[in-house]
Amino acid sequence: MTEFYSLITDGGLRKIETALMKNEKLNLKYMAIGDANNQEFSLKPEQTKLINEKYRCEIEELTSTSVNAHIPENVGGFYITEVGLFDKDNTLILVAKQPKTYKPIEKQGSVKRLWIKVIIQAINPNVLSIKLTRILKPHQFNLSMKLF
Repeated sequence: MTEFYSLITDGGLRKIETALMKNEKLNLKYMAIGDANNQEFSLKPEQTKLINEKYRCEIEELTSTSVNAHIPENVGGFYITEVGLFDKDNTLILVAKQPKTYKPIEKQGSVKRLWIKVIIQAINPNVLSIKLTRILKPHQFNLSMKLF
């Protein structure tokens, strides 16, 4: 297995299966980031939350192949190592392990506007509600996770 990867959780698989059976859409709504308590970790299909969630926001852009969210300058002071995608019911659909990335805040002497991009190619696009938001993205910095 690769060092950095993502997986659909058991709860995510149930939601996707239900959406397909009922011909409904899966409403991905939130992205969360965390630091996994600064410990090594492995992703588990039974996860229902991040190991140590530090920030959650609404997804700003959702296409049939990726999800993007902006982590603002005033959020930080920690390393980002885990990412989760949640639906409107706060069910963890997908969890990802990513390269350790420090997110500073201004009082530390630096700021970083960070965009997190999660590739969702393994989720059937027929169950996704597509949401596109026009946002000015100066200094865009994407961290991509490919779903295996």
